[in-house]
Amino acid sequence: MYFNEKEDTNIDNEFKNNKKINLSKYKKYFIIGGIVIFVLILIVLIAILLKNKTNYYITLEGLDEMTIYQGTSYNEPGYKAYDNKKNDLTQQVTVKNNLDTDTIGTYTIVYSLNNKRIIRTVNVVAKPDFATTIHLSGDKNIYLKVGDSFTDPGYTAIDAIDGDLTDKVTITGSVDTSKKGVYRVIYSVVNSSGVTASETRTIIVE
Repeated sequence: MYFNEKEDTNIDNEFKNNKKINLSKYKKYFIIGGIVIFVLILIVLIAILLKNKTNYYITLEGLDEMTIYQGTSYNEPGYKAYDNKKNDLTQQVTVKNNLDTDTIGTYTIVYSLNNKRIIRTVNVVAKPDFATTIHLSGDKNIYLKVGDSFTDPGYTAIDAIDGDLTDKVTITGSVDTSKKGVYRVIYSVVNSSGVTASETRTIIVE
């Protein structure tokens, strides 16, 4: 049997048609994949930046808000500063103090380290006839030589209303007699009215 129509015997064309890929339907997958990769890279970069960023911290010793009597001295309870790498940065703290203990009022003491800032509030109130007093036994200034031992001579705290507050006295500061230096030991007590009385003993190690 013979056919007049000519058959297409070019199998290459058929092969090409079968192998033709419709890329348009994969376009959205390429876009989504690219976005996912971009987000992952961004997360990694942010994590690296946060890990290398230095954060600063300041902590106050004593109370954040103190009340003292007019005309008495203010004894700084102390503070500490450090970063997230555990470096001691206390010596780098800047302290702004506008406190006037002779004038009744509310004052702020600002402690700053780079972008970190913390505030202590000090209230100066009228001093009554009989106020809380701390009496230090021995000398206020004690001189020692390197290697000597330091023994606190003692103290007492008396309030006109509350009576003997000696057992409520808190002591801050330390003495390292293995090193030359000037050390401060602060004795503080808060009466029932919320007023803080304090005294300082200075130890000089030569």
